[in-house]
Amino acid sequence: MNTQMALKRIIRKPLVYLLTATLVALLLFQIFLLFKNNDQARLNKNEVLIPKDLFKNEKDLTQFVKQNEDFLRYHLLGSTEFNQAVDIDPGKELHKLKYTKYDFTTYTLTENINLNLEQCNRLQLNSLVMISKAVNMKTPLREVLQNVLNDIESGESAYLAGLKKIILPELRLQLDLNVVDKFWFRLAGSSVWLKDYGVHYMVSRIMYSPKGTRNSPILSLSYAQLYDENWNELVGTRLLLPKAHNSPTGERHILNFPQIVPIPFWQDPEINEDQYYGPEDPRLILVKNEGGYDEPLILYNSYNCKMDTYDDDEDEKLVTTQRCYRAMSICWPWQFDEQKNSKRVELKLENYRLRTQKNWTPFTSPLDRQVDGYDSHIYFVFRWANLDILKCDLQGSCSYDYRFNTLLSPKNQVGPFRGGTQLVNLNDLVTVKDNKEIWVGFARAHIDDCGCGSSMYRPNLVVIVKERKDLRNHYKVTHISSSLSFNMYVPGWDLLYPENSCLRSSVLIPNGISQWITHKDSSGALIDDYLTLTLSVSDYTIHRVNVKGLLKELINWGVLDYDVMASTHHANDNLVCALQSSFEFCTRYGLEHQLKKIKTLPRDADGMVIDPKKAEYFNYAQRYGLRGVP
Repeated sequence: MNTQMALKRIIRKPLVYLLTATLVALLLFQIFLLFKNNDQARLNKNEVLIPKDLFKNEKDLTQFVKQNEDFLRYHLLGSTEFNQAVDIDPGKELHKLKYTKYDFTTYTLTENINLNLEQCNRLQLNSLVMISKAVNMKTPLREVLQNVLNDIESGESAYLAGLKKIILPELRLQLDLNVVDKFWFRLAGSSVWLKDYGVHYMVSRIMYSPKGTRNSPILSLSYAQLYDENWNELVGTRLLLPKAHNSPTGERHILNFPQIVPIPFWQDPEINEDQYYGPEDPRLILVKNEGGYDEPLILYNSYNCKMDTYDDDEDEKLVTTQRCYRAMSICWPWQFDEQKNSKRVELKLENYRLRTQKNWTPFTSPLDRQVDGYDSHIYFVFRWANLDILKCDLQGSCSYDYRFNTLLSPKNQVGPFRGGTQLVNLNDLVTVKDNKEIWVGFARAHIDDCGCGSSMYRPNLVVIVKERKDLRNHYKVTHISSSLSFNMYVPGWDLLYPENSCLRSSVLIPNGISQWITHKDSSGALIDDYLTLTLSVSDYTIHRVNVKGLLKELINWGVLDYDVMASTHHANDNLVCALQSSFEFCTRYGLEHQLKKIKTLPRDADGMVIDPKKAEYFNYAQRYGLRGVP
């Protein structure tokens, strides 16, 4: 018996060793996948991040915790670490990525061609940068929406509870049938690097379509996430915000991430399925607040209705009617009103309310910041062709800072170039001559019937230079590229048949410049630079791509020496050439991605092949009289 037991122990030991080795190997493999596929990495951290300069030492931090015990107990559950942020370089790993050459065409204003498209070659620059492979920044929508449902049912979030009439009871059924991703979509993600916390702060749009069609959503929400310097999502991490400079009580806030940003919006008492509710297309920009901290600001558009009075000339009374419009607004996600919603203001152009506004491009001025000590104004490109620049105060009042054509009415169409990312000021990256500012970003061209589906959207690199003379600001779009693909695959609009790239719309939209890192030698000379860009693909995914050497290329173009006042060239020459080149890009793309014949299958009201999972959902929805039945 003892011999048998000893034999079993001898046999058992190798098995234990083998199992242990296997588990270790699996663990190492999982770690390898975590870092290899960092677009899917999610790190659960039960911690509160504190701005790096808020407390001088650990003693001050301990004293703060003791003095705010009730506040912290109210906001925090379980065991939570308090960690003061430290300086982190978000670009330290960028040079390790694999980069490939990427050629593109740019148009400048070196000569005056008087809008003659046959002379565009005289303005053309052949350009070269290096790009990394685009990464899909996936987010588990089912988990996001399950949390939304939990918050609604618990009543903890008054903001989400107010959405009951729009999304319930349909959301419960969608979760039960596991078809959330057929009706909810995440897109338009933009992010900024918060150096005070050492994290990326991203806000994206989550939209809901009861019919499951991406071009007709009924609701849009703004979803905020945190990522570390390697783009691993931080789940459960909280940010302790500095005291709001304009808070009469000096109240502090702790924000949990990820979260739905509580941006208030207009709702019709009788929810209309053909209406648009909520903030759309959020774009982030960092501003310096009066407290000295970098604070994120969200630019978005939303549908609104107000009661207006007018004289109908039929009698002596004024008539009251509901007028609806789409307006641009800005939101401070870290400041709150009495209802605990994020503070927001609607932007108005010289107190004139435009009926439809969607695509303003935001930027700030470091030169203004030097005068005021903080960002007291936000600037916007209102129109690219026939350049219009707006200057808006933080109360929402906007006026023109520059107009290329003063005869144009604000009601005129803005043209195919519009929106895109925020603009980054090169004055923050390199030395620029006094009294001059240079901004760089990515607009987008919307071109209809150009050879690939009904419409195509692609990024266009843009450079704006400003000089001040005679107490006036003078701006010019000095460079603009043709359509940019970044060698990214763009699936077709029908998600069941993505290989049909030119079915309906071909959509690749730039949303934000997350960071622009420069590496310099001891003398201050530029060695390398890395720009991280986020883009929406087919209104369905959010990708990021790194561009290496763009700043070097801009310097080679001579943007730092461009003299706005000395140049009398027509300011639309390069734009019309870039538009023509973008049209040609679309035509070539259409020839390369001709529509493939697919089997004759039943189509839905949107012209897409019917999805069996959606069909099953609609059977239940019709049986119970739920919203969204086609």
